[in-house]
Amino acid sequence: RVGFLDAHFNGLRHPAFSTLRADERLAALRNFTGGAQGGNHGLGVASVTAGYDPGSLVGPAYRATVLGATTEHTQFERNVEEDNFVAGLEWLHRQGADVVNVSIGYTTFDEGQRSYSPADLDGDTALTTRAVDRAAQLGVTVVVSAGNSGCDDPDACWFYVNTPADADSAIAVGAIAPDSSLAPFSARGPTADGRRKPDVLVQGQRIPAAWNDGQYARVGGTSFAGPQVTGIVAQMLQVNPSLGPVEVRRMLRETASQSHAPDMTHGWGIVDADWAVRAAEWQARRSPPSDLQVSAPYRSVADSALVVPVSAPPHTSTLQAALHTPLGHRVRHIERTGHPGPNRLALDVSALPPGRYHYAIDTDTGHHAAGVVTIFD
Repeated sequence: RVGFLDAHFNGLRHPAFSTLRADERLAALRNFTGGAQGGNHGLGVASVTAGYDPGSLVGPAYRATVLGATTEHTQFERNVEEDNFVAGLEWLHRQGADVVNVSIGYTTFDEGQRSYSPADLDGDTALTTRAVDRAAQLGVTVVVSAGNSGCDDPDACWFYVNTPADADSAIAVGAIAPDSSLAPFSARGPTADGRRKPDVLVQGQRIPAAWNDGQYARVGGTSFAGPQVTGIVAQMLQVNPSLGPVEVRRMLRETASQSHAPDMTHGWGIVDADWAVRAAEWQARRSPPSDLQVSAPYRSVADSALVVPVSAPPHTSTLQAALHTPLGHRVRHIERTGHPGPNRLALDVSALPPGRYHYAIDTDTGHHAAGVVTIFD
């Protein structure tokens, strides 16, 4: 489950979320602000992670279950938004979110409110920072956009990451341009207590996102860099659900482009999604589950095959997958070499009519699992 803390989600009513709604994977949206909010920020952010409209946008976690908490006021910047943030994060934890995306941040509030200074970026002062650390203690991985307050001279702008990107356990994400140079607006480190930030970078300019009136826009900012990493984290947790937040961050850092020489502008470098997911999968194979585990099946973007992710118990060498109609007629069956830990079983469903089907997975060690899947055109 992927959660979002943001402003207005517009009900996720956009073609990018048609499949999400049809599959009933929109678990819940809740407004903690006590009023209506405007704009497209939350909608666009969520689409970068979980949108699915081939030819326009495919998010890295397009088969995830989604939760959204509106905590941000779009009309003003007041400390009450931090209280909303805490309430929203607590709710996402109770709803079972595995990873939470935070594409909002706080430094300077409106006149008469309590603002922060760079000296407060110590990982222990800001309310939202402490909330992120508490969520991580409870097992929730939190990905935070570093902020758009960067520049060349710390005396000319805020310069540093915002709160809660300074949290000890947050994955703070900065932005690069399409040519892989650092985006000029991407916030830098260090934190007030000397830690390197951001942790990693991904592209933060000209990112396709769901926008007004069912259309798409090319957008920019670390707000749209962070949700890409959130989607990658969702993939890592799919192949290895046992990973904790600090382990996830370590793998992202160790597989990034400059893991050998991290610094205060690029952190550990540009994310390598493939290697990060492989690292998570490799660790899962070292400690396979005692029983057969099956995650939600999904359609492959490449060939529309139905992919069933499974994690097999020790000593597994062969896996079988079968697909049946509700009346019990077997319409697909495969047998393939398997191994302990994560495996992906792909069934060709291109010629099958849309509808509900029952799937069954069996191992040569005598383990069995079954479920139901809906196939759409």
